[in-house]
Amino acid sequence: MHTEADLVVEPRKMLGSLEARRLRRAGRTPGNVYGHGQAPVAIVADEEAITHIVAHKVRIVNVTLEGKADKCMLHEVQWDTFGKYLKHFDLLRIDPNERVTVEVPVEVRGNAPGMMRGGVLEHGLRHLTVRCLAYMVPDALVAKIGNLDLDQALHVREIEVPEGTEILNNPEAIVIRVAPVNAAAALAAAASSEAPATGPEVIGKKPAEEGDDKAAAGGDKGKAKK
Repeated sequence: MHTEADLVVEPRKMLGSLEARRLRRAGRTPGNVYGHGQAPVAIVADEEAITHIVAHKVRIVNVTLEGKADKCMLHEVQWDTFGKYLKHFDLLRIDPNERVTVEVPVEVRGNAPGMMRGGVLEHGLRHLTVRCLAYMVPDALVAKIGNLDLDQALHVREIEVPEGTEILNNPEAIVIRVAPVNAAAALAAAASSEAPATGPEVIGKKPAEEGDDKAAAGGDKGKAKK
């Protein structure tokens, strides 16, 4: 994983989905840069350059905009429906020496003995909120389930984190649990029995009908996510 990358961007003078599509056809990707008490700026970057940064999971981006350099963190990216191309990206201005609060995915590793005995994995938390230096944001937090038997759980306090990283979630919250299949089935049956009864469907009666691009972000955002 690369820790830093350089990115030259230009101001985006026109907004809206039509302009965004025009830029993407020209090999450009729209985005925003904001944070640190400065006004948000709509920007555009070379598609190949920003896609390379995202693909290599770069955390820190040295952004140059009209000759001014800012150290930023890649905050959020938006892909098209099929995940083929990057539609939009957000960059958050940072001080590399300050701590940031971000959401990090949980990566499950190992085979729980309880699953071999008919248990199923229940995911209590798929992301955890951590606070650390921008340079230290982990790609994921590992949930090791190799010792979990039936009806046993892994809690937040049992997740290992790099030095200098703090998990902000409730330490007693369940991240992963191996639930007995019969218990899961009983829970589903109970939920079904408590559902409100519905009358017979009237044949021929139709149900009532129910009635892009991201604009520049406003203000500072306190949490980042990847």
